[in-house]
Amino acid sequence: MSTANDLSREDITRRVISVIEDHKEVTDKVSLQSSTSSLDLDSLSTIGIIMAIEDEFSLDIPDVEVEQLRTIEQLIDYISAATQAL
Repeated sequence: MSTANDLSREDITRRVISVIEDHKEVTDKVSLQSSTSSLDLDSLSTIGIIMAIEDEFSLDIPDVEVEQLRTIEQLIDYISAATQAL
């Protein structure tokens, strides 16, 4: 398995979308422009997905940052920057 800072943006995108699509409450197709509201996720489901993504990438995303991440693309950008900083 690659270390976090060896991941390409494509790898991050694939893994983030996979984690989200694997979540039982997500029934729609996930795109980079998807948001929690467009995926009809409540706050508890969103927290579960964020925790799964944190586990997937061995990251801790502060709550204040999570509140600013509106789309899947913004989440991927955050993860990409955070893994490069490791």
